[in-house]
Amino acid sequence: MKFAMPIWYGDRPLQATFERAHRIGFDYIELSLDYPWPDELTGEEMELLEKLEGEYGLGMAFHGPWAGKIISHPRDEISNACMKIYEKCLKFARKFNPLYFNFHQFGYAATRDFEEIKRRIWGRALETTRAIADLGRRNGFPITVENNEDPFFGNPKFIEFLLEKIGGLNFCLDVGHVMISRWEIHRRAKGESEKTEIGDWFDLFGGRILTVHLHDCLIKEDSRPVDHLVIGKGDLDFEVIAKAIKKTRCKHVLIETYYRERGVFATEEDLKNNLEFCRSLVK
Repeated sequence: MKFAMPIWYGDRPLQATFERAHRIGFDYIELSLDYPWPDELTGEEMELLEKLEGEYGLGMAFHGPWAGKIISHPRDEISNACMKIYEKCLKFARKFNPLYFNFHQFGYAATRDFEEIKRRIWGRALETTRAIADLGRRNGFPITVENNEDPFFGNPKFIEFLLEKIGGLNFCLDVGHVMISRWEIHRRAKGESEKTEIGDWFDLFGGRILTVHLHDCLIKEDSRPVDHLVIGKGDLDFEVIAKAIKKTRCKHVLIETYYRERGVFATEEDLKNNLEFCRSLVK
């Protein structure tokens, strides 16, 4: 199983970041393609990406753009414009023979809670996800769709809908997003039970899980959980999670830990400790 460090625009300069990822001991990076990447990658940055494996011993995966990319919006003009950006990003990713290309589905509309609008958004989500999966297959790399932290696209029923309809599509399970969407679902459902625990997600989708995003999550009784925490700073049981991962076909784990606590960034030592801890659990 390979472990990754996430890279985004804020991690420049890339040379120092790649040296850090190599020093810590990661196997690959997951590079975010949110604006202004890939459009404004400099020549020097492109050279660093091209020699990532040879010089730093790191593989490459991509996280598709998500901010503002409402690819399953029910208005054709909005969805089509966002899909053009995805097509550009997928074409860019092809240059690097990535391990996978991960993305989120978004399709916000103010009226989305009406059943007829929900059906239209789900239909557009199916259409655009199929197009992205087809582009990935034609370009020679797997596509993973990730569960969101909101209850509309972070509901097991939505992920099940996509995976049942699209052969060859893989799943990226984000454990922290599970906890936030679970909180939202139960809050809105006024206590009605629904299979939304982390274990339920592993049981439902284990055969389609290619990638897992790991980070801790602080569970609060009266407010939204806080995720993307250093492992050990929250309430998740990672020994149980690791046992569940080993029963899936997961090949890649992104340690997506950004914070020690709200507003305090994780240190290099935190990342190294988290990587060693995770490797020991799933070996």
